Amino acid sequence: MNPEATSETKFAFEAFFPLWSILLFGIVVVVLSIWLARRDTRFVTRPKLVWFLLLLRVSAVLILLWMLAGPTLVTTLRKFKRKSIAVLVDHSASMGLVDFADGSGSVTRWAGSYGYEPKAVKLRQIDSAVATIHAAQGQLVRFGKLPDSANDGAAARAFLSECVEGIAKGLELVRASVPILPGNSDELKPVLLNAAKTIEDGCLQTLREKSAVFRGGKSLSALERERWLPQQIEQLSLSVATIQRLVDQAIKAGEAPVAKTSTQQALDESKRSRLDKVEGYLAAAEEGWLKELATKVTIHRYEFGEKVLPVAAHGSDGQGNERLAKRALSAATQLGTALQEIALGNTSEPLAAAILITDGGQNAGRDPREIAASLANTAMHIVPIGNTKMERDVILHHTHAPKAVLQNDTVVIESVVTAYGCAKETLQIRLMEKDAVIDQQTLNVTGEVFDTRVQLRWKASVLGKHTLAVRVTPVSDERTEENNAATLDIQVMEAKMRVLVADNFPRWETRYLLNLFKRDERVTFDQLLFEPHRVSGDGVLSNFPMAPEEWLKYRVVILGDVLSSQLTPAHQKALRDYVTEMGGNLIIVAGKDAMPAAYVNEPLGTLLPVQPGDRTVSGTVPFYLHVADEASDNLAIQISENSAASERVWREMSLRMPIYSLSEFSKPKPTTHSLIWAGKSKTAFDPGDPSARSFLSWHNVGAGRVVYLAAPVAYQLRYRQGDGFHHRFWGQLLRWIVARDLAEGSQTIRLSTDKLRYEVGEPIQVSVQLRQLDGKVVSGAALQIEAWQRDNLLHNVALKEDASRPGSYHALVPDGPMGLMKLNLLGDRVKELLASENYLRPIDTTVTIDPNAMLELRNSLCNMPLLREIADASGGLIVPPTGLEAAFGQLNLEPETSESVSKKALWNRWDLFYLFLGCLTLEWAGRKYLGLS
Repeated sequence: MNPEATSETKFAFEAFFPLWSILLFGIVVVVLSIWLARRDTRFVTRPKLVWFLLLLRVSAVLILLWMLAGPTLVTTLRKFKRKSIAVLVDHSASMGLVDFADGSGSVTRWAGSYGYEPKAVKLRQIDSAVATIHAAQGQLVRFGKLPDSANDGAAARAFLSECVEGIAKGLELVRASVPILPGNSDELKPVLLNAAKTIEDGCLQTLREKSAVFRGGKSLSALERERWLPQQIEQLSLSVATIQRLVDQAIKAGEAPVAKTSTQQALDESKRSRLDKVEGYLAAAEEGWLKELATKVTIHRYEFGEKVLPVAAHGSDGQGNERLAKRALSAATQLGTALQEIALGNTSEPLAAAILITDGGQNAGRDPREIAASLANTAMHIVPIGNTKMERDVILHHTHAPKAVLQNDTVVIESVVTAYGCAKETLQIRLMEKDAVIDQQTLNVTGEVFDTRVQLRWKASVLGKHTLAVRVTPVSDERTEENNAATLDIQVMEAKMRVLVADNFPRWETRYLLNLFKRDERVTFDQLLFEPHRVSGDGVLSNFPMAPEEWLKYRVVILGDVLSSQLTPAHQKALRDYVTEMGGNLIIVAGKDAMPAAYVNEPLGTLLPVQPGDRTVSGTVPFYLHVADEASDNLAIQISENSAASERVWREMSLRMPIYSLSEFSKPKPTTHSLIWAGKSKTAFDPGDPSARSFLSWHNVGAGRVVYLAAPVAYQLRYRQGDGFHHRFWGQLLRWIVARDLAEGSQTIRLSTDKLRYEVGEPIQVSVQLRQLDGKVVSGAALQIEAWQRDNLLHNVALKEDASRPGSYHALVPDGPMGLMKLNLLGDRVKELLASENYLRPIDTTVTIDPNAMLELRNSLCNMPLLREIADASGGLIVPPTGLEAAFGQLNLEPETSESVSKKALWNRWDLFYLFLGCLTLEWAGRKYLGLS
């Protein structure tokens, strides 16, 4: 660690006259005094006293000479100001992706960015050579921008010398690296040597001559840089670009076999995400060159995504302890925010250099190119990561269909098709059941990266379980055909669904709901209305059922603003058993009189998916609806042709008629899933906002499911829209809530997941119910779920029994790669139960893992064009991780030195003055005493 300051004190004479003149004067005075003393001894009776008086006179003369010489203590205080650098690492979701060897050299470079494996050392040597010349070129450009009036001429001379030395060192490394180029590079070697020779014979020679002249004392303005420097920089840039292209070509040639075959390197890299590679590289650097650099500079470390956050040294918590957990990856990349952090740092503590490690996936916030130009005084080192090209491929993903439908429903199966490298071609998409084509479409691909949503239709005319497949016909030379198809199971249920609708009085929501069910031939319903008076007739109840078995005849129960005196605790207990024990489905629509506030401390309260929120919000505060990001594809809220249109319908409904009747019970419990949120803003929305409320939510309770509407305003979907959206919402909601009944398994074992399709990174919720043939629950079983994909075992997870509900087991299976994932249920108790009913098939189910739908992952390629623009605008450079250390070696990161000089005079002291007067006074008195003149 360099000291912050040093002090040096030395003695100096700061004479009023030249020292030689003062010395000559003193000699003359002393010689004259001696001559006078010898003469005076002849005229006095006590000659020895004369020599004493001479001693006094000589002392006075010496004091005078000392004072005239100006003796001074000079103290020089040197203060060292450490320079600062910043390290910013992309921490967005795309950094969690795994790159395959695409032949661009990126995977090879990151694999060799640290470690002592011979190939890695050679790769670092090659890239270090190019990075050294490239960094020296950048310094030369900055030297050309120095003002002619630069005060510190020595610093400018040293700067030019460092540029020349860097170019010479880089050329030497290039020549040394030529013999160890990877791949079949024999034809590249002479071209590479020729490019190096061009730099040495032309540019380097001229720069050496000018540097020698400059060091000889020529001023910066007299150097006439404008006449020769631009030409040298242009020549150097062309030659460096040629060298970089040749080295890249050689490294690509070395990676090509890895891209085409399953080598060990490819297998190893397939296990490491981009962030894993960066963390590994920086952890090694923290123990190597960054650790050494930290002894003389201050290193600021950040990670960025949507925000910029300071972090400790990579691999530790700042106290030498390994990091045990990492923050979640951000859903967006704001490169502009990262560059803004550098710009803000420059206002308080100028940064000498910055390292920006990113895949360049800018997708939110301010344009980074607008900020880059203000960073010209910071040496920007941009380290790219990620594949730069996508192999030719067609991907079918986000295939979605309801899990259960009623007979004769027309089912819409929606998929997203993404195609890379298929411009101007056609794609055939088919919906099939077994070998029969049900529906099909032809897509015209309009660009190199093509992304579109497709809807296929099927009429569910036959009862039972149907397995449908959506397939895209493979194109030639496609990377893989495994992602061209998706299968889904749809259960066609009986045409009639029995529903109970209960309310204290017929509110608008209840009226429209009853009218809707009257017109829907696929729904039969009973109604229970207490006000203004009870009516009789078919389907009209006089009271709630008292036994769980009586509730069981309803597939769905819809409760409105029922008073607690009407739905008594005994009724509530039976309803609770219907939901938790018998797998019933309950929809609660909040009201202002009783529901759900009156039931908080009663049996029904345990079923609620919400709890009280802010009680101070009055009924005059408007709320606006926002579909939750993770719920955009949920069947329950799909009321238009696609998810985007559905979101627009919900949003516009609340914009036309804001919601003022939102229940205070709108804060979701930890187990609750919120499908639609309510917020005070019409546009921006954040679920983490304290004012955010859940409008439509649900959770599982035991074997059943409870849905909650925080305001009875769904009927507003009819406003200026007719009955279409309102009718479809309730129809979709009923189908979605009963779809959970359709689990895989046998009489004794039921295996289910909370949904059929998951996104990459999303865990899978698995539920298992065990019962004996006589209906008794099976408790205490040891169960495991195995997750398989393409004959590879991904996970083996133990299930845990629900303490509040014996015989019900749950597990959370970690996410897996994109594609089909098969879940197998294992355990000795499973074998016994299957044997008891003579069931020979294994218990398993299949789910589909889709690409993540967030904008951050829509284009996973490294955005090299954008990174080059940022580098050019900021005067920085693109450097691979294998060359970063060498590029930093070209920077002068020694602390800035400032000096302050303080002087302490040793001649202007009163004691010397008094001594001088005392010597003269005594001599004068002695001469008077002796009678001398």
